[in-house]
This record gives sequence, structure tokens and C-alpha cells, in this order.
Amino acid sequence: MATASMNFDGLAQLLAQVNQLQNADEIIEQTLKEVAPILKTEMESRIVRSTLNGLHIKDDIQVSKLKGTGDNKYIEVGPSKNTEWKGKFVEFGTVHNTAKPFVGPALVAKKGELIQKMGEVLARRLIP
Repeated sequence: MATASMNFDGLAQLLAQVNQLQNADEIIEQTLKEVAPILKTEMESRIVRSTLNGLHIKDDIQVSKLKGTGDNKYIEVGPSKNTEWKGKFVEFGTVHNTAKPFVGPALVAKKGELIQKMGEVLARRLIP
């Protein structure tokens, strides 16, 4: 899956504290699952549907299950294996086609909203 990652100041420390809780995986997974649709929608809005028949990248942006271990838990948001190869050509371009990035710009555009949503979800789960 073609993905991008971004570090948020203070988030690593907060997640390290969450990892100490007995239900840490559940809290982290719920937080990431609630944040992922924001990024998925933004990616979909930034990619142009081709005129060719078949599965289009725009219709194939997926959200993975929770991955990683310890302090390095994450989910992936991006084209599935079915269209990932096409997504790389669109994101980075080729010698014949200019790049039309949709993953990186989606992260940049939604960074603030992603951080805010993470904070809301974590606060809802951690503050009784």
C-alpha cells in the first residue's frame, strides 16, 4: 500500500503513556480508525479518476487494520495492492507523465484536523 507517514510533536510521548494501559491496543486502534476517514476522504478528493475501464485508484483507497508493535503502532491509508502500482506513477510521476501527488498533499492539508481528532478521541477514552 502506498502510504506516507508524519510525526506529530508530543504524540509519541502521549502514545507511550497510552501503551502503559491495559487496553492500549484498543484505545490506539479506535483512535487511528476514527482519524483514518479524514485522510481517506482527502486522498480520494485529490485523485482524478482515469477514463480507462477497471478498478480506479479513487475507488480503492483502503484503511488497514492496526499494525506494528510497542510504541510503533500504525494503520495504513492508501491504494490497496490492486492499484498501488498505479498510485506510485500518479504520486511520483514517470518520464512521460508529471507527478500528480495525492498522498503527501492530503497529509499536509489535513495535519491539523488529524491532530485535533486524535486529541478528541484520546480525551474521550482517557478522561472519565
